Formats: sequence, C-alpha cells, structure tokens
Amino acid sequence: MLFRSNPGNVSPALWDKLFPFQRRTVSSIVRRYRGRCLMAHDMGLGKSVQAIALMQHFGSPVLVLCPASLRKQWRGALERWLGAWGSRARIISWDALHAQGLSGRTAATAFECCIGDEAHFIKDATSRRAKAALPVLQWVPKVLLLTGTPAPNRPIELWPLLHALRPHAMLSFRAFAERYCGGRDTRFGFVARGATRRGELAEWLDRGFMLRRTQADVGLGLPPLHQHVLKVRLPDAECVRLHELEEALEDAAAEQKMTLISRLFAETARAKRSAAAKAMLQERRDDAPLVVFCHHRCMSDHLRAEAEKAGLRVGVLDGRASQARKHAVAKLVENFDVDVALLSFVAASVGFNLTRANRVLFAELYWVPAVLDQAQRSEEHTSE
Repeated sequence: MLFRSNPGNVSPALWDKLFPFQRRTVSSIVRRYRGRCLMAHDMGLGKSVQAIALMQHFGSPVLVLCPASLRKQWRGALERWLGAWGSRARIISWDALHAQGLSGRTAATAFECCIGDEAHFIKDATSRRAKAALPVLQWVPKVLLLTGTPAPNRPIELWPLLHALRPHAMLSFRAFAERYCGGRDTRFGFVARGATRRGELAEWLDRGFMLRRTQADVGLGLPPLHQHVLKVRLPDAECVRLHELEEALEDAAAEQKMTLISRLFAETARAKRSAAAKAMLQERRDDAPLVVFCHHRCMSDHLRAEAEKAGLRVGVLDGRASQARKHAVAKLVENFDVDVALLSFVAASVGFNLTRANRVLFAELYWVPAVLDQAQRSEEHTSE
C-alpha cells in the first residue's frame, strides 16, 4: 500500500481520478526520487496529470517550462484539474526563458517546483535553451522533467537532462560521453555518437534519475497494434532517377552528402506519391478518420488534391499551420468531421493527441525512429 497511498497535499478529487499506476508513479517520485525525476512514460499515459498532482503536493509557486505551442494546453489542464490553485503556476516556453532574467539563485527562491515538459528540447547542452534552463532546473528544489523520448537519437542527449536533475551526482560531459557514448577525439574534434555499456546505463538511470513505464507495463487493456508494409513498384524512369542520385551520393564529397541525401528523400516522396494516394483511398473507412503522416509538401499537396477529388473531407496540418489551426484539426478528427487528416511529422510531433483515431498511414518515413513512434502513439488511448 506504500506506493498507492496519497503522499499528502494532493486533493482527493484529483487523487481519486488517477489510475493505480499513476498513483504509484506520484508516490515513487516523492519517496524514491525525492522530487527530482525524469518521467519518461510512453505517450498516452497521462504524464501531465501526474505532474499536476506532484506540483500540488510540492506546493506553489510553480514554474512550467514547455514548448510555446503547449502553453495554452498547459493553462487549460491546470484550470481543469486544480481550479484557482492552477493560477499559481507561471508558464514559460523553453525558447523564451533566456529573456526572463531568471538565474539559478533567483529561481530557487521564487519557485517550489518546476515542471519541464517535452524535456528533450534541451538535449543539446550547447544550445541557448539548455544554457538558460540548466541553472534554473539545478536550483529549484523539486524538478520533474517529462518526455516520452528522453534520447531521440543517441544516449549523449541524456546528459543535459540528467545534469539538470542531479548535477553533483553526474559525471562530467566528457566522462559520460566516453563511458556510455563511445566518445573519442578525432581530427574533427570530440565526437560521442555511439552507445556503450547500455545495461549499466539503464540500471544507473533507473536507480537515481529516470522512471519509465510503457503501455504494456500498465495494462490499460488496449487492443494489439497491427502493422503491415505496402510495397510500391515505381516506373522505370523514377527508378533510374533515384539510382542516379544514389550513385552521385556515393561519389560526393563530405560537405555535399547532406544536400544530396535531402534531395534523395524528397525525390523518393515524389516518386511514390501516386501509390500513397491510392493506398489512402483504399485504407479509408467510414467508421473513423484515417490519419496520414508525411513530410514533404509535394506529398501532402498531392494527397489533399486526390482526397478532395474523391469527395472526402480533409484536414491538413503542416508547417504553414498556426497553433489555432493545430487545435482545430485535432477537434475535427475527434468529432469525426473529417475523413482524412494529413499531418506533418514536424507540425504534429508535440502536444498532439488524437484519441478517436485508430488507423494510421505513413505515406513517408521520417529520419528519427522516435518521431515515428511518437506519431504512431498519438492515435492511441490517453489517460488524461
């Protein structure tokens, strides 16, 4: 019963609405991690409401750091769960923090607790975001970092998050990189792009820094995930053009490779957009909107044109969309007011949950596997 009991100060109205695994998480962060923890739960497990319970336990004033696109969402969640108490929280975007004039010592006296949502935004220790956030996070008494993707690309991205939580218990950047990331000196400088001693790192994270739960761990009774791959046969002319680009990439100088890779990525989208449109029309059903993820504008524009030609209602979210448009598209999908939702990986990668949609088509794949996983899980059940 230790990890199921209310740790104190959390209102019964909020505590009683938490799932058992959420109560265990709140109690564990209070008692085991002493209020400084990286909550790396899967998307859809209610990280926000657990954070709200913890901020109420630790007391106000509270600082919430989040992407600018999530400020309105956080304000709404605080009002929903805490009423007037939620007005004690100050919400600042990661990018705006540097202009607030908050030093570590100032933050330590101004706030009892800090919530850092989408904490992987400070994965680069040399970025302006990280340089502004780390002193604040290190000095505020209680800190909870939230992200479903603590290291989107490689283990070295964990270092700023861990250093923010326990700076005195952390290895230096170089020592961490050498031990866990294959860090070494090269003629181009120090690089740390690998992953070494994975088991040791996982144990170390679990013991003092990070609490992670997957949807399989908590047993919410979700239906199994089914995936299948649609193979595309390209016209000979398209194959020849892509092959020529691949050959050019092999012979290119190092400084030209990234440009050629991006071009090859775009040409691949162009080559298969007709096949993707055909799959979209075949996969669409009347029982729920079909969510289609893509990256390039040539793909999304073509899919939109084909869907509208077929008389379908279409919602589009890409890099041109405002934050208001983002919420509008989500509402359209939730209310079944669209037949197809065309979403950009980048535009829909943060703070975009669709609990009513259960079928996803990836018209393209993205560079980062964690982004694909996040996109896929944005259509699953959310416990908030």
